Amino acid sequence: MLIAVIGAGPCGLACAYGLLKRGHQVDIYEREQAVGGLSKSMPLWGRNVELGPHFLPARMDAQVKALLEELMNEDELLLYRRSSRIRIEGRLIDYPPGVPDLLRFWGLRRSGAAIFFFLHAFIRKKSAEPNDLESYIKTYLGSFIYRHFFKEYTEKLWRLSCASISSEYARSLIGLGDLRILSLLKKILPSVRKAKHSYCLYPEGGMSRLWSAAQSAIENRGGRFYFGAAVGSIGEDEGGGMALKAYGREERYDNIVSTIPEAKLLALLRDAPPCALMERARSLQSRNVLFIFLRIDRSGLMEHHTLYLHDRGVECVRITNCSRFGSECGNDVLLLEYWMDDRDELWLGDEECMIRRARKDLDVLLTNVEFLIMDTKIVRLPKAIPVPSLHNKRCRVEIGAYLNRYKNLLRTGRANQDQFNYGMEEALKDGLLCAGTLKE
Repeated sequence: MLIAVIGAGPCGLACAYGLLKRGHQVDIYEREQAVGGLSKSMPLWGRNVELGPHFLPARMDAQVKALLEELMNEDELLLYRRSSRIRIEGRLIDYPPGVPDLLRFWGLRRSGAAIFFFLHAFIRKKSAEPNDLESYIKTYLGSFIYRHFFKEYTEKLWRLSCASISSEYARSLIGLGDLRILSLLKKILPSVRKAKHSYCLYPEGGMSRLWSAAQSAIENRGGRFYFGAAVGSIGEDEGGGMALKAYGREERYDNIVSTIPEAKLLALLRDAPPCALMERARSLQSRNVLFIFLRIDRSGLMEHHTLYLHDRGVECVRITNCSRFGSECGNDVLLLEYWMDDRDELWLGDEECMIRRARKDLDVLLTNVEFLIMDTKIVRLPKAIPVPSLHNKRCRVEIGAYLNRYKNLLRTGRANQDQFNYGMEEALKDGLLCAGTLKE
């Protein structure tokens, strides 16, 4: 079969490679000039850095492991021990957090309150599965844990009340996942909880080394890339397949695999969807991301790979120490992330204002530490992260139902699922699984 893949991010690359291994012909359409999507590396100050932390666990799915072994040599993947923390109330706890971490953090009195309200929630009869984050956390973990751990950070990220956020987000937030009692008991055992997250792999020279290796493997098997390709339209053809228009010409395919957001895919349909559905797609909520890279005059300023900032005293939501990835030496390169809306003052401000904000946040976090900012780099990503709101969930259900009418149009990847805690392993796995569903 001849198959088109829209998007050359991790999921699209894995899908294309899996399809080629099964004997299909594959064309990959990518609007940028390089593979990797938002996971590609960026050269900066003599090294490669990523737009945010991309963790690839050493203990991974068997299919994904086999893929990596085919694409790269073992000595090209650096093994490191991941160190991530949450900063809350001015103190640090492990990420992902376990039950012992939270109990130590709260101390005897507050831990007693947390346990009391947890047991009270557990023994209460549950009439129905809650749909929103606030009700979900209160139902399964109790009101104390909701108020003292989940509420502030969730509202800081999304600028919405927790009652407006989907329970799907609650299931994946901060690595807690399944909140049933048996799952929670497993988290009490540190060896079980941390085994998955302790060690990770990083391609020497940056994540783009992996994506470039995937591109070469795809091209060696006959796959064709079309870069700078703005897909104009897609639709069904008379023969039962699909038609895709790009570069001003239309090509016929047996199937199309899309890794782009469903709302954008909806807008590409040649046969215009109902106006009401398009209006729903335009109403989807998202957050802009502002990345502020800082080159500091010293190394070792931050010992962890990532720091998740629950504190309301800082606007930054996460800091990544880019120098902790790979084997490069030199000054620390810190990445500060700010999630915001179009009307936020910082988003509308100039770069000088952004740097002042970053410096102010670092001064709060690194008290009594002297450092100089030597260089800066600003990257703006508008509409980068869909909000896991109940409104968005309802809209996406309607959009998905409409797209399901196209039997030869498949959707996969991060943009087309509800799992917020979604990383490299999940993206690669989803691409391979999608490839496995298409048979001659």
